[in-house]
Amino acid sequence: MGKPKKEVKNVAWDRKKNAILREYRKMHKGKKGISLNPNHNQGNTNDNKTFFKRAMHEYERRKAIKEERKLMKEAKKKEREEALRKYTEKKRENFKKLSQKTKWGQPVMRGRMEILLEKIQKSVANDAVK
Repeated sequence: MGKPKKEVKNVAWDRKKNAILREYRKMHKGKKGISLNPNHNQGNTNDNKTFFKRAMHEYERRKAIKEERKLMKEAKKKEREEALRKYTEKKRENFKKLSQKTKWGQPVMRGRMEILLEKIQKSVANDAVK
């Protein structure tokens, strides 16, 4: 037979608690001059909290930072995908304009002239902004 449910819940909570404490200790491992002793007073507002509460607070803070970074990364990815989509669409349009042929196989100049006109208008607009 297995463990009773109540005992299993306590084991799971102990694992989570130990993981949080381990993260907290790992974070403070490289810092010199900071005591890992929760009774050591440094005049900080966190001193009133227990060691576990401080560790839990630090864990939540790190979790929030990680979530913020994740959201920023997703936003950059969407922006990059949108830019790539616009680029491929523009390239496809230019290809269609440049690949048009007359019934005798000669290139249609209308598309080429439109592309040149767009480039000239774009450069004039950029010069006007400067």
